[in-house]
Amino acid sequence: MRIENIILELVEKLDLDLKGLVVTTEVASGDYVYLSIIAALAGADKVYALGRDTSYGKYVEHKARLVDISREFNVSNAIEPCEASSFNAWMESDIITNSGMVRPIDRAKLKQFKSTAVIPLMWETWEFRPNEIDIKACQDFGIPVIGTEEKFHAIDMYEYPGMLALKMLFDVQCDFSSDRIALIGGGLTGTLIAKTLSRFNGSFLWYTDQPFDKEFKGNSIPLKSLDSLINEDYLDVIFVAEHSVNDPLIGKEASLSFKEIAEKFPDVKIVHLCGNIDTEELVGSKLTYYPQNIAPFGHMSVFPTVMSVKPTLKLFSGGLKVGEIAAKIRKNGGSIHEAIQATVDYGIGQDFPGGFMNYGRD
Repeated sequence: MRIENIILELVEKLDLDLKGLVVTTEVASGDYVYLSIIAALAGADKVYALGRDTSYGKYVEHKARLVDISREFNVSNAIEPCEASSFNAWMESDIITNSGMVRPIDRAKLKQFKSTAVIPLMWETWEFRPNEIDIKACQDFGIPVIGTEEKFHAIDMYEYPGMLALKMLFDVQCDFSSDRIALIGGGLTGTLIAKTLSRFNGSFLWYTDQPFDKEFKGNSIPLKSLDSLINEDYLDVIFVAEHSVNDPLIGKEASLSFKEIAEKFPDVKIVHLCGNIDTEELVGSKLTYYPQNIAPFGHMSVFPTVMSVKPTLKLFSGGLKVGEIAAKIRKNGGSIHEAIQATVDYGIGQDFPGGFMNYGRD
């Protein structure tokens, strides 16, 4: 299916209607270029696409690609690429996405927002990273920050962590049906991967002190501690997928080091999706690891985009729907609470624990 058709199908499923709204988002590399396109195809009056030079490429290259695609999709009149450093149209923007090229959204930037602006996170609130958005300033200025419910039926993302894990195991030539796999990580991400592994592997090891679903055990053999891994007879793969708790998992500061692993299991493969590990020690251990670029805690080393463009398009579309609902209520005089609650009642929005205005104030 052509990407334009996928986007239009999502717009229809979500009843995404951005008419009368101005969106400020990003122009970036890879599939991230389509965020601006989705907003324009959903009828936004104006889409400002901010960009800058990064390790992923030059702004001029991203801009040229966006211009070409916007012409192909007949939305070039709605999209205006801008250099992030010189952008000054914040006061026009109804929806500002929490995108890499827009961040950090700090107090100085927030001072320039219109009073009815909203910020959709484009992912769930438990993934919130304080260094990206000054949430206290958002509370002070009355700019709601709202998560996207990734299990909403039209964009359901909950199968993707498991599928991505299988893709990564394929990439390291792991037979995930019978190889000895140790999964490290809980929360939503680790639990979803464990559920997928349970469909294929009858005895994988699993370490977590924070499973998302406390009743789920699957086919796993629970590990009471990470250092107990050393007591195993052999291991084929250690898969790290901890997206919730920023505790050192493996390394010099943890209870288990890569040096110990290398001495006991010199042929084991380390696969990292997310989690706090000692990358320097991993490299020095000479163990085989994947991918070559290990992301810091709070970020993923590999994204679902390696499987398909669809996960990205779904999440972007869902985030924009959150923005649409909240922005329309704020523009019509609704309160912050009413705007957030409307997204939650719709099923696609997600508030912070204790409520947005109370978050981080205890």
